[in-house]
Amino acid sequence: MKARGVWAGALTHCFFLTNVFCASFFLPIYFQAVRGASPMMSGVYVLASILSQLLAVPPTGKLETAVQRTGYVIPFAIAAAIIGAISNGLYSTSSPSTSTSQWIGYQILNGVGRGVGMPLAVIAVQASLNHADIAMGNSIVMFAQSLGTAILLAVSDTLFEGGLESELPKHAPLVDSSAVMAAGATHFRDIVSAQDLPGVLVAYSLAIDRVFYLAAGISGLAVFTSLFLGWVNIRHPQRPENDAILLRDLGAQGGN
Repeated sequence: MKARGVWAGALTHCFFLTNVFCASFFLPIYFQAVRGASPMMSGVYVLASILSQLLAVPPTGKLETAVQRTGYVIPFAIAAAIIGAISNGLYSTSSPSTSTSQWIGYQILNGVGRGVGMPLAVIAVQASLNHADIAMGNSIVMFAQSLGTAILLAVSDTLFEGGLESELPKHAPLVDSSAVMAAGATHFRDIVSAQDLPGVLVAYSLAIDRVFYLAAGISGLAVFTSLFLGWVNIRHPQRPENDAILLRDLGAQGGN
């Protein structure tokens, strides 16, 4: 088994999935806490990223069709990771005054990067392995996906809570920070006065920004790990058993 390509694929897939989960978990918190949306409407507001992600993957995705035509995943994986880094960087600029057109545009960009990038690492791993090793390669990718995303999401949650705890005294010094954090994103407005509310919204926004700084950095790591996916043509994967058969046939022809 080609260990470098498998682990590169596993890490790349983990990083792309972390990008998905960070947006899926913290964008609704942004809409509910900072923008005052209901849980249902926050789900509606994230449709831009979901729809753009769906349109970027097969069978409708134009970029995915380009991958299939060229046969090489590395350029597209790098491009998808760069798009992820840029879009997460844009997410981190979100504030209580961010316009609707801005956050829709950020989501579309992020969704395209996610849609294109997520399947590529798995495709590259499968193309680089012989048939006997594909199941093991897929297992390693799934293990990295589950363990890696769990760890990184725990880190992101810690960043968010720590950021909120440190930002609340700065922007809303008269507010009981512990009570606001205990109330949660959907109920803190019930215990915060109208005078202190703008400061609390800024604190929530800045705390969420920290998560997207992390997501942008993880997307940057995906750029690096994508370089090691291997230059294997997915249309004609060079499997080891095929190479052995080819060498055997060439040897037989040479003997004749």
